[in-house]
Amino acid sequence: ARNTLTQRMLYPGCAAEITLDFSKMKDGDYAGLCILQSCYAFAAVTKRDGKTYLVMQNKEAAKAFFKEMSLEFRDNPNVIYEICNEPQNSPWASVIKPYAEEIIPIIRENAPDALILCGTNTWSQDVHEVLNDRLSDQNTMYVMHFYAGTHKDDLRNRLKSALDSNLPVFISECSITDASGNGAIDYDSAEKWMSLINQYDVSFLAWSLSNKDESSALLKPSTQSLSAWSDEELSDTGKWFKSKKN
Repeated sequence: ARNTLTQRMLYPGCAAEITLDFSKMKDGDYAGLCILQSCYAFAAVTKRDGKTYLVMQNKEAAKAFFKEMSLEFRDNPNVIYEICNEPQNSPWASVIKPYAEEIIPIIRENAPDALILCGTNTWSQDVHEVLNDRLSDQNTMYVMHFYAGTHKDDLRNRLKSALDSNLPVFISECSITDASGNGAIDYDSAEKWMSLINQYDVSFLAWSLSNKDESSALLKPSTQSLSAWSDEELSDTGKWFKSKKN
């Protein structure tokens, strides 16, 4: 095939770097990779309306994964299935919703009552795109992520508007640092987020339960225990989230 590079994958690990020149691409063109190893994957650059976007697809692997997992955990009502994490450059109506409509029935075959979470566009921030175009599944919630140091009133108001419209929103990732997971803690913005969360009784998950040397980690880098952490083992972020437990 023309313009094709083959890289043989060596077990147990292999790495390759490819530089793509897409300066002469036209709208609708794709330039990228097709990875054929067990389940296939596709990574490419495409051009739409004069702008370039990164495209990554592995839908068949997703179908196989959620079929296997929903079968494995069909008797575990505490398992939550998040089918799409932080999509980018992926409009709800044309990309995310059609994908969800293929994945959700696969889970429902084995887990008819399980909670399913579906990410929204722009790192799971664009919940407003869903308001007038919801999924038919009655036990699917729509995901928003925030980092208090980066995301302020604009995103809080977007969440409030969605909740006022009775959109079921689940915050499956958040922290009180900036969006890199590092940087200074923004306590003022964090308190505003928590006030909104408590006002609407929104479920949330804090990023991240780790001892990584970054400010969003809930544990100090020196922490080695795997559970039952003392306050001395918690980072400043960890102490803040602990103080907010109901």
